[in-house]
Amino acid sequence: MIEVLAALRRTLEREKTPHAELFPEVPFVPLNIGTVHGGSAINVVPDRCAVEVGVRPLPGMDSVALAERVRRSVLDGLAGAPLEAPPDIEILSDSPPMLLDEEAPIHRHLCSLVGQESGTTVAYATDAGWLQRLGLDCAIFGPGTIEVAHKPNENVPKAELASARDLIGQTVRRFCQEAG
Repeated sequence: MIEVLAALRRTLEREKTPHAELFPEVPFVPLNIGTVHGGSAINVVPDRCAVEVGVRPLPGMDSVALAERVRRSVLDGLAGAPLEAPPDIEILSDSPPMLLDEEAPIHRHLCSLVGQESGTTVAYATDAGWLQRLGLDCAIFGPGTIEVAHKPNENVPKAELASARDLIGQTVRRFCQEAG
C-alpha cells in the first residue's frame, strides 16, 4: 500500500491544479503518509496494518472527489494482492480549501489595518473553508507565526495578542456592529 500511495503522490506532484500559482512552495496536492501502525512483535505476522494519509486539496478542488481518487488508487493498486479482506478506507477529517477575492471588503480592511497592499496564501487547514461554503467571506488573520504552530512550546507573544485584540475589535465593529 505504501508503494501505491507513493506513486499517487508522484502523480499528484506532476499535475496542474487550480490556483497552483498562489502556492509556489507546494503548487500541487500534497499527499503525506503520516503514520503506519501494525503488528505486535518482529516475529509475529501482523493481523492488521493501519496507514493514515494526509491530503490537502487546493482551492477549486473537491475534497470528496480527491478522497475517492485515493480510495480508487489503493483498491486498484492492491488488486490481485493476497489480502484476507479489502482495505477499509475512512475519511477522518475534511477541511475544505478556501480562496478569498483580493477585493473582498474584509480582506481590504485587514490589509489596511496592518499596512499591507495584499495578503498572502498559506498551505494549511482551517475551518474557514466550511464557513466560506455558508457564503461568508473569510480571511485567516491573527497573531503568532505558523513556524511555531503545532510544535512543542507553541506560543504567541503577549504583545501580539494585545495588538490582535485591538485589530479584531475594529474589524468586528466595522463588519458586525455597523451592519446590524
